[in-house]
Amino acid sequence: MKQAKYRTFRAADAVLIAGLLVFAGAFWFFSGNFAGAAGGTVTVRRGGAVYATLPLGAEATVDVTLPDGTVTNTVRISGGEAYMEYANCPDGLCLRHGALRGGRDIIVCLPNSVTVEASAAGGIDAVSK
Repeated sequence: MKQAKYRTFRAADAVLIAGLLVFAGAFWFFSGNFAGAAGGTVTVRRGGAVYATLPLGAEATVDVTLPDGTVTNTVRISGGEAYMEYANCPDGLCLRHGALRGGRDIIVCLPNSVTVEASAAGGIDAVSK
């Protein structure tokens, strides 16, 4: 019986894989975490119409109200993040979405027709030919 001339997994393979993982992790970290903190915006819409537009770096609270003055949703912008702080909808899914940090992300509260969208400054939304 003959022995194989070479091994199937070498130390150089492990170094290459580790290097690729470090590069991919660094790319993910820098592209996702710092996309909108510097100059992004948060747009709050109710029924499709723009309700408020604020910079992502602001410290603010937006109360989305009905014409009779009833508050349906409260959006908090703090520390470069935007999140739904209060919602009077029955399921509360929008409250569990988590914080928007920029890039291209959105929180939707369907029962109240409220959306919160974060977008990075200077980003490209789409390319068309």
